[in-house]
Amino acid sequence: MKAKASPSSDKPASGSYRAKLPVLPVSASQLLALDKNGTDYYEEVLELASKDPVIAAQIIKLSNSAALGGSTEIETLHQAVARIGIDQVSSLITLMSLSKIFTPSTQFHRNLWIHALQVAVASRKLAHLNRINTEQSYLTGLLHEIGRFILLVGRPRQV
Repeated sequence: MKAKASPSSDKPASGSYRAKLPVLPVSASQLLALDKNGTDYYEEVLELASKDPVIAAQIIKLSNSAALGGSTEIETLHQAVARIGIDQVSSLITLMSLSKIFTPSTQFHRNLWIHALQVAVASRKLAHLNRINTEQSYLTGLLHEIGRFILLVGRPRQV
């Protein structure tokens, strides 16, 4: 008796998306592992930012932006972090690390990123008003649709 050939399917077998999922960049995973209440948190975030030239450059660029209104030009990462604030630097590291994983390729994907950022910012503001952890709220808002981003990895044209 001959076994029936299974019909081919575009759908992966259960769990096969897991093998294709991108790994969280080292910067983000190290940042998430830090103790925000620890006495060395500021120095640890500064050291983490200094290990990634792209992140360091973005932090310095942001610190010199008109939005922060500084009267003197920032030239070092330490000065930049002091001007921006450690919470904003942590958010920037997380955002830049995640953007390395999920690159929007269509208008739908860009809209999904914009939506995630809008929810993250709103979450941070609500957390501030309610005196709860603003950065944890920001990250939660940013990742609230993580399932959709994961689907982009498996079926980028169909999500």
